[in-house]
Amino acid sequence: MNHQPHTTRPPARRHARGGYTLIEILVAVAIITVLIGLTIGAYSGIRQSAARSKTKATLGVLKSAADELKVATGVVILHKDPGDITPAVSLDTLRAMYASGGPTGASVSGMHRFLWFAMKNETSKTMLQALGDMALRDTNSDGIPDQVLDAWDRPIEYFAYDDSTNDSNVVDPKPYFRSSGYSGNAANEEDNLYSYDLE
Repeated sequence: MNHQPHTTRPPARRHARGGYTLIEILVAVAIITVLIGLTIGAYSGIRQSAARSKTKATLGVLKSAADELKVATGVVILHKDPGDITPAVSLDTLRAMYASGGPTGASVSGMHRFLWFAMKNETSKTMLQALGDMALRDTNSDGIPDQVLDAWDRPIEYFAYDDSTNDSNVVDPKPYFRSSGYSGNAANEEDNLYSYDLE
């Protein structure tokens, strides 16, 4: 038998792919960057929404404490010293309350004045203490808070204006609280949060 040697062909070499091309790497980096940007944007929006909700809850507590104080005493604490206001709600009553040791003077904030009296009423005090030490601040170390902070760690302001339009001694002050919101600029009305918006 005539045997011919069996020759086998070597298999064709396939070019093994050793890595990714530069374009594939750039596309992957671009996709990852876009996904990170979307995640950070969504997280920031969620944080701001949570901060607004927390501040609204704080404003609601302050409003309830002010309402309780008015019901208990029949007096709304004005944001100015009673000596600066004429006429005032039962001016003699209000002056007597201030004479009992409350903070007075032009440099005392409306919030400090309000908190001093609210902490003298057990129900208002309980409501305010529920805010916790993170929101209530005693910056003058007298044992009574003089500031309430919003979710951005900025002081919330208290206002109660004498809106009487005649010379009688009957005044109906309209107390409210304001947070200057994320911007911290009270002039930016779109960013401000008010307790009367909760009504």
